[in-house]
Amino acid sequence: MKDALPILKKKVKVDTYITFVMAILMFSMAGVSTFNAIRYGMMNADRFEIREVDVSDSSSPEEIGLYIDGELSSLGDESIARSITTPDYTNPKYPFVINKVIEAIRLIFMGLILSVVYAIFCTIQSGSTPFSKKCVNYLRVVALLTILLGVVPSTAHIILNFIIYNASYVQINPVQLFIVLLGVVIGMISEIYRYGTALQDDIDSIA
Repeated sequence: MKDALPILKKKVKVDTYITFVMAILMFSMAGVSTFNAIRYGMMNADRFEIREVDVSDSSSPEEIGLYIDGELSSLGDESIARSITTPDYTNPKYPFVINKVIEAIRLIFMGLILSVVYAIFCTIQSGSTPFSKKCVNYLRVVALLTILLGVVPSTAHIILNFIIYNASYVQINPVQLFIVLLGVVIGMISEIYRYGTALQDDIDSIA
């Protein structure tokens, strides 16, 4: 056990660095998405166009693409699908900008979750056991943020559509439901850790 402990500490240290880098990456990507949402939101709607993809832009010329200022931006995304299938969405600009906003929200929550996980690793590195009140509280925060990750983007999507188009729709996404369920499971695991913390306190009091 004594030989295994230094190895585990090294692994925790590596995991701490990886989590920190991933958190920074998520926040950076969220910043880029936010910048793009603002930049595209300030553009005139006539600069956005949906048309068949040029042969020079894709190996499949029959695809439909979103062009901004004459340059291909994306293929077959949600803004394209809505503009084609729904009369209310006559221009792809607003669905495209909404997608960028939702993308930024998701990335922010992912960055926050990774930041809390990073705090857990730092707490363990400082000499505390995983079965401590601080780690349990951090784990509860992770559970809450994970549930919000499954709820907030969809809610924001509904609100933004209502503000812009004065109409919206509710679409149940299995992935979002899975994320909410994952958050609930993490919350249950935190209760197990809470029980472990109580046992640890009893052992320490006896010792």
